[in-house]
Amino acid sequence: MGRRILGLGLAAMLLLAGCGAPTHQYIAAKSYGMYFALPSSWSPVPDAQLTTAEQGWRDDAGSVFQQTLLWQGAWAGATRNADEVLSATPTSVPVVFSFVRDLLPVEQQSIGPDPTTALQDLIVPSSTLPTGSVVTTPLREAGFVGIRQRAAYAVHGVPQTTEVVSMLAPGKKRVYVLVIRCTTTCFTAERSAIGAIIGSLTFKEPRA
Repeated sequence: MGRRILGLGLAAMLLLAGCGAPTHQYIAAKSYGMYFALPSSWSPVPDAQLTTAEQGWRDDAGSVFQQTLLWQGAWAGATRNADEVLSATPTSVPVVFSFVRDLLPVEQQSIGPDPTTALQDLIVPSSTLPTGSVVTTPLREAGFVGIRQRAAYAVHGVPQTTEVVSMLAPGKKRVYVLVIRCTTTCFTAERSAIGAIIGSLTFKEPRA
């Protein structure tokens, strides 16, 4: 793609964090090769809450997600529960949801040479939003390919902005996703923190 997702680099940020109180918390799905940093003040959502909330998804998509999920985590700029994080309803503070899951054989077969087409509607309904609502940038790093999307649209009449990075692992059998969203007013106010999160995101193919 010409530029890396990784901004400062995890090593550099770890060195900086050694001076004084840490300003970031470092999230690592080590077994799957996904890493990023969040503000240290942002609160995690308990994994048990996420699992309970997802078990309430009764549609086919929910079943597939639960069956193929490998890793997940959620955080927010202030205390929030799993239902708030997983809902499409805009929140007044940034919420982050990230996961790694295997793709079913039928999903793998449907991926063509352009990952944009395969991933564009994974989180944001890009193909049904008005022109100009979504800015999509192709990404490529360490054999991973995918897209970064910034979407601005209203939910229940409330403007929301969502930032999504969706990446396919080498071999295109696994998908990695990071979602950050809140009301557009919140997103504008937190632009610097959100940009730093995206800038810290990196991928490394895990060893067999």
